[in-house]
Amino acid sequence: MITSERDPDRLQALHARFIVPHFPPEERGTAQELVQSAATGRSIVFTAGPDGDTSGPPTGLAVVDTWPEVPQVALLAWLAVSTDTRSRGTGSTLLRHVLHHLGRRILLAEIEPADTVARSRAYGDPRARAGFYARHGARRLNIPYWQPPTYPGGPPVLLDLVVVPRPGTSVPALLPAEPVRSFLQTYALPYLPTDLADSLDEALTAFRLRTSPLG
Repeated sequence: MITSERDPDRLQALHARFIVPHFPPEERGTAQELVQSAATGRSIVFTAGPDGDTSGPPTGLAVVDTWPEVPQVALLAWLAVSTDTRSRGTGSTLLRHVLHHLGRRILLAEIEPADTVARSRAYGDPRARAGFYARHGARRLNIPYWQPPTYPGGPPVLLDLVVVPRPGTSVPALLPAEPVRSFLQTYALPYLPTDLADSLDEALTAFRLRTSPLG
């Protein structure tokens, strides 16, 4: 069973427990931003207990960001599992719940390229993370992509943007560009340096976007 979280104190504790230890500073926002985003309904926060049970302390967290102006797309902002409980199905349980909750929306996720050198055990192995999403049928969008800065003066982060399919479906080799373009025009393009924004914007002019397997 998965729990939805909106309590400010609870969200601050979850940010400290899952986001701070498991993501580098340039890929995480502040606890207060998470609280505010959840209060407005833009962020949806789910937790899972041990092995998907909420009877004990949470061992996994999923945060999904949505934008009312882009109703057809959602972003899996963070998916994290406690270091000592990984490989027990909690991440898969959370991901399936997110996909069920979103219905027909396209779910995108940002991950490090698989060939990125692992920075620490807490941050996880990029190759293992790519393998996790690949097992769930995700495919990489073949566009130059950078996560926009998460704090003033912060750096954009070169990542892969991947499409995660609903159970029982698959990501096509050619994906309609319009929903992704609308999302990135809201989420990323206004906040990237001009040269990176221009490169990404040019890639989004195609009618369809090519996808490729992860790995």
